[in-house]
Amino acid sequence: MRELMNRKSLLLRLTVFTTFWLVSVLLYYPGGLSVDSFLVLEQANSGIISDGYSPIHILFVKALYNLQSSYFLVIAVGLLFYHTGIFLISYYLFRHSLKKTVLFSLFFLTFPPIAGIMGALWSDVTMASLFILFIGLILTSLEVDSNKVYFSILFISALVLFLGMSQRHNGAAAALPLCIFFSYSLISRLRTKKSYLLSFIIGIFINISFFVVATSINNLTSVDKKNYWRSVPLYDIAAISCSKKKLYFEQKIISETSLSNICSLYSKRSYLPLAFGEQVHAISDKEIYKGAPVYFIDSIVNLNEKIIANWLHAVFNNFGYYVYHRFSLMYSMLTGSQWGLWVPVYNEIPPNDFGVDESSTYSSLYFMLMRGFNSIPVLSYPISYLIISLFVFVISTKHLLRDNSERYFITLILSMSSITHFSGLFFFAVSSDYRYAHWIVLSGLLSSFLLLHPRRT
Repeated sequence: MRELMNRKSLLLRLTVFTTFWLVSVLLYYPGGLSVDSFLVLEQANSGIISDGYSPIHILFVKALYNLQSSYFLVIAVGLLFYHTGIFLISYYLFRHSLKKTVLFSLFFLTFPPIAGIMGALWSDVTMASLFILFIGLILTSLEVDSNKVYFSILFISALVLFLGMSQRHNGAAAALPLCIFFSYSLISRLRTKKSYLLSFIIGIFINISFFVVATSINNLTSVDKKNYWRSVPLYDIAAISCSKKKLYFEQKIISETSLSNICSLYSKRSYLPLAFGEQVHAISDKEIYKGAPVYFIDSIVNLNEKIIANWLHAVFNNFGYYVYHRFSLMYSMLTGSQWGLWVPVYNEIPPNDFGVDESSTYSSLYFMLMRGFNSIPVLSYPISYLIISLFVFVISTKHLLRDNSERYFITLILSMSSITHFSGLFFFAVSSDYRYAHWIVLSGLLSSFLLLHPRRT
């Protein structure tokens, strides 16, 4: 009788899950596409893949796009990944309460700082969806009795984790704690005594291995080498030059420019004005400026080695200015800006040459409500969720050292993922887009929820 009741309960939950996913697909249709989205679609369609975006992300988009020649299939599948992960997490937490399952799912499926960009074709969104699916799978694996089923779930979760971290070049930072979570599940299965230290050691090794494999695949599949990583040293050296009022670029490797041109183009919002040669982040007439783009000269022999040497010299000799520049960019990303890049709600399709019809959801009640909510500073700013993650991390560490509870290890891992993702952005981000901080919001909220609402067995 109990088995029959469990089956009915699971069937009902699956019905609710399917309904939520279908409603989400309808609400987000026709999805959100930006300039970056169209560039990814163009490469997926042509097969000429550059290293500007993660080639694995482009191959992922290409595989789905070719099934139906529809970009929205990519978005719908991403939503399916996310909804499946939320379903598995909710079932792990509330398998005896359908009401709590529904409330938990509704919150994480509709909370505006999370849901506002879930309908956009962005690698950040795909990464977050796959990470949530991975977390759901690993939590499920901890409850499985059959070794055959367990190792099947573990294999799938490994593929999901690898695919998730490979969606972005900087995905390995956020994935590091999740790799530790993966190794913890494996060790817990193979050993009678839990070892958190061994989980950390093996997890770090897995993370490095995944990163090496992903980098190798990206290098082999990208045929159009853009070397966009150079934007990081270019942006940092420009910032230091403006702060010190001295040109820190090695003259032989940089385009013809001047300190005045660089400082007129430099912005704490992103490196784009330097690349465009125009101050596109101006908020007053006084800041409007058109000059010469700043770039490294490709024809220079051993250019990459010279860029790195120039970069390290400028940073280590002006470390305080470098840190101030990086904190300024992070402040812009985590607290919002009044123009351009900081878009916590996006589901638009601008005019384009790709043949996709222009679309806007500004009149949609769902998106109007989300935009209204995201106008509340404290609740919509990613910095709030980074602070929450730090608190959860400290509390979880304290309790874990005291009573060795699996619950606190899980919340430690999730809060840590938010923090390591921020760390990766701190050193390598060159733009203050909201979507870069999306995982900070999601993992921070999930870790705090699991801390405040322990699972009832």
